Amino acid sequence: MSKFSYRLASYCGRDLSGARDKLLVEALKTQKSQPENLIKIVNALN
Repeated sequence: MSKFSYRLASYCGRDLSGARDKLLVEALKTQKSQPENLIKIVNALN
């Protein structure tokens, strides 16, 4: 896992809400093909 993915997982891990966990899983699944979408999701969670 890249450093960026690890930081994202660590950040989202602090909030154990199921919805955010599900978003994180989906984001990590699509990261390789659509990194710009992952960035949008991260910004939406902040």
